[in-house]
Amino acid sequence: IPMEFERQFIIVEVTISNKGNLDNWEFDEFYNLKESNEQFLPELKSQISQIIKEMEEWTPGKLIGKDVNSKIWLDIDLDKER
Repeated sequence: IPMEFERQFIIVEVTISNKGNLDNWEFDEFYNLKESNEQFLPELKSQISQIIKEMEEWTPGKLIGKDVNSKIWLDIDLDKER
């Protein structure tokens, strides 16, 4: 499949505390990133981190009726609309 048909995306692993705070996030994987876009990776990571920092509290996970820490994976599409 030619590269122009491959979707470029980043997976970010986010930890949600039992209070609903986004305490930690890691950039897990970068998929199909075009070579011409690799130079923008530090800025992309910075912008994504800033957006996560500015998010309001999330609803924490629950286990047996108690709020618990949890993890989610955000799939962030880097392609313009198709």
